Amino acid sequence: MEKLFDDTLLIQKERPTQITKQQEEKMFVDLAKECIKYQYSSDDEETIAEDLKELSINDSGFEKAKDLEDNGNASYEFDGDFIDWLDGIDYKRRDILKENVKLWVKAHNPQPKLEKGTKLKIIESLSYSKDLRKDCLVYVTGINMEQAYYTISEDKDKQGGYVLAFEKVELNCEVSE
Repeated sequence: MEKLFDDTLLIQKERPTQITKQQEEKMFVDLAKECIKYQYSSDDEETIAEDLKELSINDSGFEKAKDLEDNGNASYEFDGDFIDWLDGIDYKRRDILKENVKLWVKAHNPQPKLEKGTKLKIIESLSYSKDLRKDCLVYVTGINMEQAYYTISEDKDKQGGYVLAFEKVELNCEVSE
């Protein structure tokens, strides 16, 4: 069947770095349903979803539980399983973003300009990590085509390393001899 238009035009040009508002709304509703399913709360989905939206993604499950206890509008069963569940809810956001990146890669087909084993000099810091600061030497230790990222490390024989987008490494590093 012939397509009426090129649907890759609907995919943003730049690599997605956040989930969409619609995805976030659905994620919180899904999390609220899970919360009810696992009997961590018997309140309604909307109230639970609103409570979960207010939690800091950087907090631990324990800190999130404390915040819900102090500020939540729903009532919750605060046990170890619930705290573990709260600890893991941020992975939902990461999984959605990972799928967005895969879709972006499929639409735009970015190709790596570097090969595994390439020695690089960092010309602009890639991170706050001491290993990824300006003038450090690193190696490409892996390439992930599905999500368009390199793994880089100071150890050229390492399997893995820091995970960075093709474009970030290519813009901020130069090939070193």
